[in-house]
Amino acid sequence: MTQTYGEETRTMSPLKVEILLWYYSRVGDYRDGDFTAPAVREALKLFKTMGFLRPRNASMDKIKQGSYVLTDGGLLLVSRILSTPFPELKWSY
Repeated sequence: MTQTYGEETRTMSPLKVEILLWYYSRVGDYRDGDFTAPAVREALKLFKTMGFLRPRNASMDKIKQGSYVLTDGGLLLVSRILSTPFPELKWSY
């Protein structure tokens, strides 16, 4: 069953995983700040609404960095994704 959060679905997609991993591993914006693709905008909106991303505090940055950073909840979600083991093939008879 798919849960909803507002009108957005709470299921993961490859794009959503990619965006989370991007902000986990880089300081710049996803797609160099080009958020014109509707799916990207929707994913960012969902992550902000769910508390996984927050706007970066630009006044504290020494150099120009991305618009968003992962929150503690976003870091926890990424750590869960990264700790998922590879599936094992098991034969049953």
